[in-house]
Amino acid sequence: FLKERSYLTRMMLNANPPVIHAHWQYEFAWAALSSRIPTLVTCHDAPFKVLKAQTDLYRLLRLFMAIIVIRKAKFLTAVSPYTATHINTITSKQVIVIPNFEPESTFCRYSEKTRPERPVKIIMINNGFYGIKNVAAGIRAFAEFRKTDPFAELHLFGDEHGPGGNAHRWALAKGIAGSVRFFGQVIFDELMNHLSTASVLLHVSKEESCPMVLVEAMAMGVPVVAGEDSGGVPWVLKDGGGMLVNLSSTDAILAGLNKVLNPSKFKSYSAKGRSSAVERFSQSVIIDQYICKLKAISL
Repeated sequence: FLKERSYLTRMMLNANPPVIHAHWQYEFAWAALSSRIPTLVTCHDAPFKVLKAQTDLYRLLRLFMAIIVIRKAKFLTAVSPYTATHINTITSKQVIVIPNFEPESTFCRYSEKTRPERPVKIIMINNGFYGIKNVAAGIRAFAEFRKTDPFAELHLFGDEHGPGGNAHRWALAKGIAGSVRFFGQVIFDELMNHLSTASVLLHVSKEESCPMVLVEAMAMGVPVVAGEDSGGVPWVLKDGGGMLVNLSSTDAILAGLNKVLNPSKFKSYSAKGRSSAVERFSQSVIIDQYICKLKAISL
């Protein structure tokens, strides 16, 4: 990305700001650091983990780029403690945790939820079916859930989850495609409309840095069932809003779904998730943290 980095650096020097906030510890941050203008670098992923999940030459080169950037940077933030811990395998510098935020438009979709609507609608949102996304585990758990609630529906969104996609073909081959609706990729507003009316978000990814789909669900009062050992996931849910489960066990995922959908507990999960999202991931809260950090850097 030499040509792109050179252009970006030149444009930053032309603008001559007192401070730069560079997102992603790759070509964008490298361009900002080359300007020698005080720069805050925000790390959104763990590059060693990315290479492990996508083992190819391109990801290897990006790992080298991340190492260069992280070692050059004086000021670093990460979007979760999980990400910060991995960045600290590359540098001993302090890495401050400031998560991503959700815009007010997401929080405005909230409506108080006292019990799950009927029929129960479980939603899964993933780009990619195989590998760490682990979507098959969620479909299996849903097939078991339907044995006690035959009217329940599972709605799948994201790349590879539309009609004829990997998720659809896999479910058909296993004979468990019944009551699963394969939406695939849809525009963001439509996706948020679907999520806001869901009974529960089932998120079975084995590893995420700071999964904003969890925050989106929490902001709307939708309880979450997710992995207890899935990177930054437990930190997002540390103040409530859902159940953390063992993703290697279909029974554990099923138990998590049954627990959050229990009418006597559903309201509590919904309310705690909403409260946590407002207090920790709202726009004003996060921007204030960044402004404070940027002011300190620019002095």
